[in-house]
Amino acid sequence: MLSSVTSQPEAEARWFIEEVFGMPKEIFFITEEIDTVKLKRLHLLVERRIKERIPIQYIFQKAYFMGLELFVNPWVLIPRPETEILVSYVIKIYSHRETPSFFVDVGTGSGAIAISISYFMKIPGIATDASRRALTIAKTNIEKYKVSVELLCANLLDPFKEASLDLIVSNPPYIGSNEFTTLHEEVQKEPTSSLIGGKDGHEITVKLMEQAFIRLKKGGSLIIETHRGILEKVIAGAKDLGFRVRAVIKDYSGYERAIHLEK
Repeated sequence: MLSSVTSQPEAEARWFIEEVFGMPKEIFFITEEIDTVKLKRLHLLVERRIKERIPIQYIFQKAYFMGLELFVNPWVLIPRPETEILVSYVIKIYSHRETPSFFVDVGTGSGAIAISISYFMKIPGIATDASRRALTIAKTNIEKYKVSVELLCANLLDPFKEASLDLIVSNPPYIGSNEFTTLHEEVQKEPTSSLIGGKDGHEITVKLMEQAFIRLKKGGSLIIETHRGILEKVIAGAKDLGFRVRAVIKDYSGYERAIHLEK
C-alpha cells in the first residue's frame, strides 16, 4: 500500500511499526501477541498517509537531520537530506579557516541548519524567519539541543547593519509559482512560503543576495541552497552584485545543490 505514495515503502513501514509498537520491524513480525489497540492505530495512520498524502514526518511530528531528531509540523518545511550537504560543507570549510564568532541562518523554519551548525561547530548563531509560528518550532528544537541560537522574527536580513556579518547560510524558497502544482502531493502539504521563491523561483534568492552583499564584511561568505533549474540566474545575479563564486556544491545525486559566494 505504501508503495503507492512513496519511493521508500520499506523504510516508511519500519518507521510506522517502530513508532506505534516501540519495537524493530523484525521483532514485530515474530511477536506472537500483538496489541490490537496499537494495531488499529497503525492501520489508521497508514490509511491517513495513503488517502490524505500527509508526509510521515508530519504524522509523527519528527524529522531527522544531521543525525539530530527535530520536532516538525505543517508550519515548517521538512528538513531534507540534501540540505545536509550545505551544513557538511560549512563544517568542512571552517575546519581549514578561522571560525566566525557567529553566523546567521536566514529562513530557519524548524531550525535544522542553525541548530546543526551550532551543535557541531560549537559557535553561536542568529536564526531569522518571517513566520512566528515557525519560530515556535525552532525554539522547541533549540531548547532540546541546548545550542546558542537566538531567534529573530524578520524578513531575510532586515535587522542587520552594513558590513556586520562574516557568515550567512540559508535554504531560501526556490520553486517557481508556476511549478507548484507539478510538485508531489506530499510536498504541496508543506508551507508554500518555504517553497515558492517567486514567479520563476529565483526572486527571493536574488533579494537575499542583494541584502547579504551589503551586510557581509569583506571576505565574508553567503552559502545558500538552490536548484539547478535557476542556478545560472543565481550565479549571474551574484556576479553582477560583485560576489565571487567560491564553489558550487553538488548533492548525493550529483546535482548542483548549493553555492558558496564570497564578498
